[in-house]
Amino acid sequence: MISRIMAALLLGIIGIIVPVHLSQAQEMATVQARAIVMPSMSIMGTHDLDFGSVIPGMSKAVNKTEAGSAGEWVIIGIPRAEINVAFILPDSLKESDGLDVLPIEFKMADGSYSDSTKGGQQNPAGILNPHQVSTTMIGQNGTLGVWLGGEVFAGPSQKSGLYTGRVTLTVTYTGN
Repeated sequence: MISRIMAALLLGIIGIIVPVHLSQAQEMATVQARAIVMPSMSIMGTHDLDFGSVIPGMSKAVNKTEAGSAGEWVIIGIPRAEINVAFILPDSLKESDGLDVLPIEFKMADGSYSDSTKGGQQNPAGILNPHQVSTTMIGQNGTLGVWLGGEVFAGPSQKSGLYTGRVTLTVTYTGN
C-alpha cells in the first residue's frame, strides 16, 4: 500500500515537474527597427525676376530662358527624389508707397527646370506651369534649377518708380 502511495505520489510529482520544465523551454530572438532620416533639402533664390526699365503705356516680358533676367532658384536635395514644385505668384507689383501697382502676368509655360540631363536654362529638361503644382525629380547630382519668366503691363500714366513683388517657390518631397 505504501509502495502504491509512493508510486502515485512519484507520478504526481513527475506530472507537475514535466509541464513546468516544458513551459520554460522557449527561445527568443530580436531584430532591430531602423530608419534613415535623410537630410532636408535646401532651396535658394539665386536671381530676381528683373524686368529692368519699363516704358509707360507698354508691356515688357522676360522669357524663362533669359539668363540674368528670369527668376532663378536652385534646389539641393536627395538625388532622384520626387518633389512637388508650387509657385505663389503676385497679381501685381507695388510701388514703394504701396498705392500704385503694376500688373504682372504669368503664362502656363513661363516656368522651366533643369535636372542636369539637358543644357540648363537655355535648354531645360521640362516646362513648369506656375499656376499649378508640378511633380518632377531632383537631378541625379542632387540639384534642380528652376526658372520663371513673366510679363508686366505699364499703363499710359503709370507713376514712375521701383515696383516690387514677392514670388515664392515651395518645394516638398512626395515620398516616392
